[in-house]
Amino acid sequence: MELTFRSLVTVFMVLLALSFPALANENAKIKDIRTLLKLSNAENIGLQMAHAVSQSVFDAIQKSSSAKVPPRAIEIVKDEMANLLNSEFSSLMNTMIKIYDDNFSHSEIKDLTTFYRTPTGRKTVALMPSIMQKSLSAGQSWSKKLIPKFQEAILSRFREEGLIKTEE
Repeated sequence: MELTFRSLVTVFMVLLALSFPALANENAKIKDIRTLLKLSNAENIGLQMAHAVSQSVFDAIQKSSSAKVPPRAIEIVKDEMANLLNSEFSSLMNTMIKIYDDNFSHSEIKDLTTFYRTPTGRKTVALMPSIMQKSLSAGQSWSKKLIPKFQEAILSRFREEGLIKTEE
């Protein structure tokens, strides 16, 4: 059977028409993911966490640096970090949209959106920055307590396997 140009165009148009509902559905899902991210305050929480992490880095630099870092230098670094985070944050949001798209069905996105519109959902959004900060702090404290135990366990294993000499 020989396909004519007209039949090829017809097949192409039929395939294209069949794909429109899928594209429309995909766009609706992406739109709903954006709504979910707004309702869950994901953008603000992400920026707050990025700023908190950068503040921790600055604090660590100041504590560990033998040379005194001028306060103005820290202000400039903070300003530039904030400018960069704010200007580049849309790329992170696009990545987050992809993550949600890959891991949740459209129906699940709608369910989450419905949850974040409830009083409990709004309370979750309001408390999340504080919960995240407290969780980060708790994790840092917990890991600091583990370091000596970890070091001792590693040294003990090294001794057992003859990687270091046992003190006599």
